[in-house]
Amino acid sequence: MREKGETDYEKMRSLGELLDEHVRLEERTLFPLMEEAIPENYLYQANGRFHRDSYSGF
Repeated sequence: MREKGETDYEKMRSLGELLDEHVRLEERTLFPLMEEAIPENYLYQANGRFHRDSYSGF
């Protein structure tokens, strides 16, 4: 998009949708599975200030 010097709003919208889907998959599916499988003390060690996911409550 930079090379052409023009903005393709449809491509930007599609990219935004893909990014949103990816982030939601992580938040709603992957992170809760990890939180269930990994002992809490290891989660804290991995990130220092691990926080609970507001969507899943885990």
